[in-house]
Amino acid sequence: MLQNKNINWGYVLTAIVATLLLVRILPFLLPALLLGLSVFILGIIGLVVYNYLQKNNADSAADNEINARIQACELQKEKIQAEMSDIRNEIQRLEKEINSPDISRKNKLELEKQRDDFKNEYRLRKLKLDFYKTCITKLRKMKHNQRIKREIEERQEKLRLLKENRYEELAEMESLRSDVEMDVFYLNTIDDLSSQMLKSQTSENTLHLQKELEKMTRELDEL
Repeated sequence: MLQNKNINWGYVLTAIVATLLLVRILPFLLPALLLGLSVFILGIIGLVVYNYLQKNNADSAADNEINARIQACELQKEKIQAEMSDIRNEIQRLEKEINSPDISRKNKLELEKQRDDFKNEYRLRKLKLDFYKTCITKLRKMKHNQRIKREIEERQEKLRLLKENRYEELAEMESLRSDVEMDVFYLNTIDDLSSQMLKSQTSENTLHLQKELEKMTRELDEL
């Protein structure tokens, strides 16, 4: 995320005051000094607008990235829910056939094996579904907290201007930047776990990924 470049308004004010004093002492320099001051002020305005646009673009990119991951998790959740519904229907049909009085022993054993396989697939998808539900919850929580952090940074900047330049506030802003970097780390971790989840073919692997997500959830809650 691009960092906003702060303008030292104390230096700006000093430059303006120095220009006015110079004009008072050397009035013949007035045209040149006014031109230079105009260019200087326009440059400051341009820098303020540039910093504002850069910050908004960076914030928008971060929100879009989280929204894209939420949407991807939602799609996976819907896909898994549809598969689970289909599996439930298959299990119900198999149960009816297994309990049929006219079925042969050989066919019954085969149908029971198929039913058990479908149940295993159902359990696997249940674990995956829980994983993506947790991902969505944590991503939404992350999005909310990033918005709160941006508001904190904006208020912090207002306080910085009101209190002049206090060095101790720099440490607080650095802490906020560190929190944002931590959010990026967890965002990438969720993305990596999601990719592994897509490739997971066993209940053991899926359960392992679920535990990793739960561990990360505990760490997020402690922040």
